[in-house]
Amino acid sequence: MAEMIETRISRGFQTALPARVRKQWNVGPEDRVIWTLVGGDLFVRFRKKTSGDPLLELIGKMASRGRADATEELDAVVHG
Repeated sequence: MAEMIETRISRGFQTALPARVRKQWNVGPEDRVIWTLVGGDLFVRFRKKTSGDPLLELIGKMASRGRADATEELDAVVHG
């Protein structure tokens, strides 16, 4: 279900992130807002602040089936 939330742009071209959005998406200080333009559409998403290399933060986060085969994994995602 779509929900519209309106904010104003200040003279300095700033706007506030509504509390409902901050809470739902767990957005906090130092997080980044990513603006993506696709044709005539605008998409907004958030990137959480990381303490270091994002790849290093992934180590050990996912269950392993043994030895990984990147090509096999990519084929499974692309080709189903």
